[in-house]
Amino acid sequence: MKKNISLTIDEELLSKAKVLAAKERRSLSQKIELIIAEYIEAQEKNDNANVL
Repeated sequence: MKKNISLTIDEELLSKAKVLAAKERRSLSQKIELIIAEYIEAQEKNDNANVL
């Protein structure tokens, strides 16, 4: 289930994110979701590697 959120972000960062999303033919929302998902996956892999 998707949830609407509100956030405050630097204008320059927002502008760059919009450009990246457009290049990938994604909405800004889709791009941000993908970035967060990739970040979480990397963190989880790092956490699992540190456990071993």
